[in-house]
Parts: sequence; structure tokens; C-alpha cells
Amino acid sequence: MRTDLEHTQHRFTAHLRDPLNAACPADVPARRMQAYRELLTNNVESAISACFPVLKELVGEPRWRHLTEQFFATHRAHTPIYREIPAEFRAWLAATPLIDLKQEFPYLLELAHYEWMELALDIEPTEIPETGADPHGDLLAGIPVLNPLARMLTYGYPVHRIGPDFRPKDPDTVPNRLIMVRQRDHGIGFLEINPLVARLFEALRENHTDSGQALLNRLHVEFPAIPSAAFQAGGSVALQELATRDIILGTRIPDGSTTRHGAYP
Repeated sequence: MRTDLEHTQHRFTAHLRDPLNAACPADVPARRMQAYRELLTNNVESAISACFPVLKELVGEPRWRHLTEQFFATHRAHTPIYREIPAEFRAWLAATPLIDLKQEFPYLLELAHYEWMELALDIEPTEIPETGADPHGDLLAGIPVLNPLARMLTYGYPVHRIGPDFRPKDPDTVPNRLIMVRQRDHGIGFLEINPLVARLFEALRENHTDSGQALLNRLHVEFPAIPSAAFQAGGSVALQELATRDIILGTRIPDGSTTRHGAYP
């Protein structure tokens, strides 16, 4: 059974969430409640909009505001931290029917995930280790070291190109593969990749002992249609491209070395 305090708190928060269906507490001025509600909803809407700018632009301001207010009214958050609210909003989008919206924007959930991933990597507490890899190492002769903040993403829709001028109605016939990464300067970058590079990334993630050349030799068995010379050349270029974008940090160096990732000439 609720105490008087709990009953008051429930009526107070119910009105803040949904003033159309929950009466304002009699002992609190309506103008004050409105001020509280605007403060809270504006803060929540701001946190969500900052994470999903493309989605907001596509949906349009009036519907976006209605959507965030619907989230505010119906969702029971599992965190008080504002930067974690976008993750809850994305989960709410997935769990809520929103039939008309999802029919108009069939890529809505994939786009929301793509935009949220940028924030997720930005606030990920893991740091790029400052030692352990030589950024100038030979990626074929040495053991490539993968950035722990690199993620491979696969979508049916080309979410990285969706915007006001490009709104696909159907998914692509082949998957869209991307690598998103938090780079040394803390910026977030992404790279569109083909199946070969996707498989190379997976191999790098699992590799602890093989050189870059050994990895390419092993992977070529999975792509027999590609001539060996072309595969090796393409693989070498791919390794360099991944390193240029901080997806590969360099080559492994012996324990105890003081070589730092940022030590560029």
C-alpha cells in the first residue's frame, strides 16, 4: 500500500509524463507543473535529437516532438544519465509498433542504430592503449593490432547515405558493410567495406599470432575466384587503408616497449 508521500510522488510524475491523461496535483500550481514538464521534456528531447539528427530531419519537427513526448510519457527509463537516454529511445523505437512511421521509413530502426553507434563509441570508456603497437610497423611482416574501438556493422539499407535527398524504399540486394571507429583524435570515422575487407576485419579481430601476410595467405583460400596476385595486392592495400583510418593501430611490439601510438615524426 502506498504511503501519502508515494501517492503524491506518483500523481506528480504521472502528470509530468502525460498531462492530458493525468490530472495536475491539486496542491501544486498548474503553471509550476508546466514549467517542470517543459524543462524535463526539453532536456530529454535535446539528448535524443543530438544523437539522431538525420532521423529527426527526415521525420520532421512536429512529428519528432510528438515522438519524443510519446517516449517520455510511456517509457520507464533504466538510467538517470542523459547521455544514455538515446540507447533507451532506440530500444523503445524497436519495441513500439509505430506502424505508420515504420512503413514510411522502413529503414528507421537501422538508421537509428547507425546514428546511435556514433554516440556509443564516443562515450565508450575503453581507451586506445598508448603502447603495444608500432604505428610505423610493416603490416605484412608484423602482427597487425586492431583498434579495440572499431566495430563492423551490417545493414540492409545504405544508412550512411540516407538523408533528405535519398530515401530508399527497399533494402539493397547485398548487405551494406561498414566499419565505424573511434580514432586517436577521439573523432568517429567510418569506412564502407566489401566482403573481402569484412572477412579481413573478422580475422584481425581473432588474430593474435599471425603476420598480415600470413592472414592474407589463409584468407585467400576463402576467395579462390580471385587470382593470387590480385588478392595479395588488394589485401595489402586494405591493410594500409585500415591503418590510415586508425582501424589498425600498427604492428605488435614486444612487451615493455615504450613506443606510443601517437608518436608520429
